[in-house]
This record gives sequence, structure tokens and C-alpha cells, in this order.
Amino acid sequence: MHRYRSAQSVAILAGALVLSGCGSAESASAPSASSSQSASSPSSSPAATASPTQPTEEPSPTATPEPTATTTTYTTADGILSFEHPADWTVVDGPAPAAGSPAEVVSVVDGTGRTMATLTTGYPGVHDAAMFSPSQPTELDYLELPAEQLPLVFADSVNAFNYQLIYNPNTGVTGAVMSINNLRVGSDHGWLRGIDTDAATGAAFSRWIDGTESLPGVDPGLAGSQEAYAAYMATPEYQAVKTMLLSLRTAG
Repeated sequence: MHRYRSAQSVAILAGALVLSGCGSAESASAPSASSSQSASSPSSSPAATASPTQPTEEPSPTATPEPTATTTTYTTADGILSFEHPADWTVVDGPAPAAGSPAEVVSVVDGTGRTMATLTTGYPGVHDAAMFSPSQPTELDYLELPAEQLPLVFADSVNAFNYQLIYNPNTGVTGAVMSINNLRVGSDHGWLRGIDTDAATGAAFSRWIDGTESLPGVDPGLAGSQEAYAAYMATPEYQAVKTMLLSLRTAG
């Protein structure tokens, strides 16, 4: 299989695996007694009222945010990955992975039960997967991770944090996604794939923001617009989620 095959051939797989975790925290189970699950991104969300946003010029990378004062470390049950999250956020099991998928999923929820991110591990072929196909992304934030933090499986790639506004013309859905991805060097970042944990297995760590979601610190009247997603970047919640995503590393 060619490593960067067309996203059209893998859209269904990625939609199920990378986007399946954007449901509310109510659907997640109680906190896991063992760290045996991992998480994905949502596969669908209600159509937003915002108008489609066309790609714009890619912004310059931003500085790595400072860690929060009090954090807790979560390590996956297989001992492969770990990350830091605010101590008042909780890792819970679920949502359930796509039917027939070997993936395991956990969600990180805040004190009010809102899902701040999902982590999915154990599904195949991340380097062949796409988050949307086709999609029209506008990159709002981008920062590469040190290679020693999350070692690269493929030499011609880089692991990076992406924050994109995305419009999917196939579904009419507008939203934004904060995620960690393995990207081919020189790629346009149009297809977000998650990360590679080995040559055949992948993981995804992301936060999906539905176009109708009311974001703390952002004018509700801007919901679903590029202005809202840009304003969200200045909020403490965005910085906390970004710091958490950027902390993803190889455990041990």
C-alpha cells in the first residue's frame, strides 16, 4: 500500500475512527479503573449555520504554551503513550469505537462534563487515513513537536499540533478541530491523519468543536464563524487543551 494514498479511499475509515469521539460526556462511562482505553475524534456533527470558509494562507507557528500549574499524567494501558491533563479534568472510558474496529477510546472531560479531547489507539493505517474527504481547511494554529518527544515512524514526516476550521461540502458541516497529526513534510495539511505508533498502527488525539457549540470567553453571536474560532485561541480553555495535546509523548 502506498503510504500517502488518496484520501477518497479512506474517508469512511477515518470518519469512523478519527471523528467518532465528539459526543457529549454523558455518553462516556465512569472513569476507568485501569488505563486500558484510548480516544478518537468525532465522525459526525450537526450541520452548522456558518457559511463555508475557504482556505487561507497558513499562519506562522505559535509558541508552545506553558503547562498548567497542576496536572495529572495519563498513560494508555498498553504503556505506549502518555499525556498531561489538568488535575480537575477526568479521563473516562468511551465513546465506543466504530463497529468492527480494534480501537480503544477514552475521553478527557472537564468539571462540567464537557469533552475536552478524545484519544484513540490501536487502529490501523493512520498514514493512509484522512479526517474529511474532501474538506476545505483554514489553518489557524500550527506547532511541530520535537522528534524525541514522539518519535517518527516515517522519516519523511513530522508530528505537529494543528488547529483548523473545516468545512465539509459533502455533509455541509462546519466546525474546528484541535489535533496532533503525523504530516508528510511539505504537505499542505489538508488531510489530518492522526499519528503513527508503529508502521501498521495509529492513534488520534483531538478535540472537535461543533459549529453550534458555545465556547467560553467567545461571543455566542459568533458561533460557528472563523471569528469565533480565532477568538477561542485567546481563552484559557484553548490554551489548556492545546497544552494537553502537545504533551502527548511516548511513555517511559
